Amino acid sequence: AMRSDTLRQPDPRLLEGYLACGGGHIRMVTLSPELEGALDIVQRLDEVGVVACMGHSEADYAQAVAAIKKGVRHAVHTFNAMGPFHHRKPGVLGAVLTHETVTAEVIPDGVHLHPAAVKLILMAKGESRVVTVSDAHPLAGMRPGNYKDVNGRELMVGSDAVRLKDGTLAGGGTPMNRLVKNMAEFAGIALQGAVASATINPARLLGIEGKTGSLEAGKDADITAVDDGFNVRLTMVKGETVT
Repeated sequence: AMRSDTLRQPDPRLLEGYLACGGGHIRMVTLSPELEGALDIVQRLDEVGVVACMGHSEADYAQAVAAIKKGVRHAVHTFNAMGPFHHRKPGVLGAVLTHETVTAEVIPDGVHLHPAAVKLILMAKGESRVVTVSDAHPLAGMRPGNYKDVNGRELMVGSDAVRLKDGTLAGGGTPMNRLVKNMAEFAGIALQGAVASATINPARLLGIEGKTGSLEAGKDADITAVDDGFNVRLTMVKGETVT
C-alpha cells in the first residue's frame, strides 16, 4: 500500500542526513538488501549502533545472507511483502529462519499471517528471537467503514485490518493485547513467552532492556494490566496511570 513516489534507493548522503537530524534517536532502519548500495548502508548502520533490518524484500538467499554478514539483525514483518519460500530457492525467508543472529517480527492477527505461519516462525527461531508487532495503521481502532487518508486515497477499516479500496493490506487493526493472546494460541506457547515477544524481546533488540521490557527494580514502570479475557484494565507509563 506504499506510494511509489515515496520510495528511495539506498543513499549514503540521505542516511547521514537522517542520522544527523535524529540526534541519536534513530534506533532501527529497514531496507531491501537486494537494492544497489544496500550493503554499504547496512554496514554504516551497524557502525553507528542502529539496528539494521531487512523487510519488504524480494532478495534471494545469497543476497539476504550477505546482508546478515554485513550486520542485519532483524527481519521486519516476516513473510509479509517478502518473496515466497521455495525448497530450491529459499530466498530472504530461508535466511531469516535459519540464521540465529536474526530476530523475526510477527504480526499474529490472523490476517497478515496464518496461525500455522506464526507457529513455524516460533519453531524455527525460538521464543527469545521473535518480536510481536501490530503494524497498526493510524486508523486502527476506528469504527468499521470507509475513510480517506491525507492523500485522499480511500481506505476500508475492518474489525482486524485496514485495506485500500482494492483489498490491499494497508496496515493492522488489531490491538497489542489481542495480539499477545493470539501469539500464545497460534504458536501453542505459554503466556509468558507471548508476553516476552512484546516486551523484553524488542527491548533487547533495541538495546534498552536495562530500563524497560520487564518488571524489575530500577526500570521504567511501564505496565499494562489485563483481565482473563485480555481486556486492558490499567495502563501505566513510568509509574503514572494514564488509562
